[in-house]
Amino acid sequence: MNILSKLRKSENGQSLVEFALVLPILLMLILGVLEFGWMLNAKVTVNAAVREGARVRAALGYSSANNNTYNSAATNAILEALDTSNITLVVSPSYDIDSDSQGSNRVTVTISTQVNPLIGIFITGTQTVDGYASMRLE
Repeated sequence: MNILSKLRKSENGQSLVEFALVLPILLMLILGVLEFGWMLNAKVTVNAAVREGARVRAALGYSSANNNTYNSAATNAILEALDTSNITLVVSPSYDIDSDSQGSNRVTVTISTQVNPLIGIFITGTQTVDGYASMRLE
């Protein structure tokens, strides 16, 4: 009878069982935060790159004779900004120059990129991340 009461009160292994039950949930939470952070970093990087391209294009001004040269300089600025990351430019940037409501000319730059997920559990396959920026021509 004394042995049965000892076995009933023994809590050896309880921590191990609780850890084994909580570990999958904890791992999924950590991996989800990493995956979300990776994709958020990609979005921020793409936005910074498209802003840099728009800034370069807007600083060069507007000249129909040198339009292709100006656009290629802005594209190079975008590629340099994306160079440090593993983000590939899928669609070449589009540059639109139009007048806004105040009558000043603005340049808008749009890019489309492909980003591979870090882990691939919650987000599967390559994701498309788009960037858009608009700046006033100088």
